[in-house]
Amino acid sequence: QGYPSLVALDLSANRIADVGVGAIARALEQDHILLRNLSFADNKIGDAGAVMLGVGLKENSNLHSLDLSHNRITDDGATFIAETLEKSNRALAHLDLGINHVGDKGASALAKVLPHGCLRTLDLHANQVTAEGAASLAEGLRAKGCKLTNLDVGRNVIGPKGAKAIAAALAPGSSLVKLDLGVNKIGDLGAISVAAALKKGVGLTHINLNLNGVSNAGAYALVDALRVNSAVEFLNIQYNCISKEALAVLQALTEQKEGRLTIWAGDQRASC
Repeated sequence: QGYPSLVALDLSANRIADVGVGAIARALEQDHILLRNLSFADNKIGDAGAVMLGVGLKENSNLHSLDLSHNRITDDGATFIAETLEKSNRALAHLDLGINHVGDKGASALAKVLPHGCLRTLDLHANQVTAEGAASLAEGLRAKGCKLTNLDVGRNVIGPKGAKAIAAALAPGSSLVKLDLGVNKIGDLGAISVAAALKKGVGLTHINLNLNGVSNAGAYALVDALRVNSAVEFLNIQYNCISKEALAVLQALTEQKEGRLTIWAGDQRASC
């Protein structure tokens, strides 16, 4: 409270835990606090700390970015924050809950925030989201008011059904430009679903599908889609099971694009 003009505060990796969150959370409730960017990453914060921050956010109209990654937050904490964003807070644009213990319930609650058009970045990588949670997020992405530009659900367990749901929710004109589905066991079916979205003219610019059990079928579907989609600038498809022949086709495609497309595909696995 002694620094009302402070706009960025990084408290990451300080072992703050829930007990240390209270003072900052209470400060967020005060109008004269102009804090815009706050990081509590890697602090052993659990649901109690998340709830305190949620309470603080109810009266806050200044905080723009909140990093709660690498903590111990579960569905309960994520849901409380989501409900605050849905009902009270219209300022927060970037929320990072990566490397926590958030599952489908939390993902569903966060999906309900998307139609309000405030969130631009949502990071849920390395949590416990399944195809069910992915389907909920897809509904949020499909909503008319959604303005999310970056979605990271890498290192979850959404599988091919989850990838299909998210890909099907996208349409030409959708706000999303960066999508991370890496390490989700989406397989060829998931990659083909992403390719189908790209063929429709979806404006994704950055896509991560690494370590997903994708073989030649998925790779060739992506090649066909990338030939007609001019929006994609970067595709990570490393650590899959793509043959040298298919890799050569991908490489040839990047050459045809003359620097407008970068594909990371060099490291592949012998089997998936």
